Amino acid sequence: TANIPIIVITASSTPHDEGDWPRWSEGFIRKPVNQQQLTAEVRRVMGFSSDPSLALENPSIGTVLSPPPASELTPKSEDLTDSSPHSLATSEVAFTEFSALLTELRQVSDDRWDLARQTLTLEAVETFVEALHTLVETYPYPPLQHYYHTLSQQLDDFAWEQIPATIEQFAEILAGLEQHEPLS
Repeated sequence: TANIPIIVITASSTPHDEGDWPRWSEGFIRKPVNQQQLTAEVRRVMGFSSDPSLALENPSIGTVLSPPPASELTPKSEDLTDSSPHSLATSEVAFTEFSALLTELRQVSDDRWDLARQTLTLEAVETFVEALHTLVETYPYPPLQHYYHTLSQQLDDFAWEQIPATIEQFAEILAGLEQHEPLS
């Protein structure tokens, strides 16, 4: 255990303690601490560069997914016309899937998303993510899958600095699908 790095995170310390931390630990952070501060300190202690792409080389540190860019959330025409089994094609079967997905997304928007974005409580966000999980399992729509995985990862990482912005981006997925809604 002598080789395991220690980072002290405390809200209760004296200036003397803070001056002595190098003798009994490799790092020291005073609360309150956010994820960026903790990640920077872990990188420093582990000897990693501040370049976030390097964290992918050492999965033991983990990373936080950034909210996807809006361009990745808005459906592209090829997402809607691809003939692969994992797309929403414009065939009769796909039209039914597309309509069902859009209907269910609107319902999730009314029932879960509005509450999650208004309250930003853990329970409301978890309920919203669970509803998205069900949709992603039923409808393999790439922008929705990416959005769900991003928000789910942020929730797992407790990345509350990013979660509100990601939750707001749900409107872009819904708007993008509505823009491509076939006429019935």
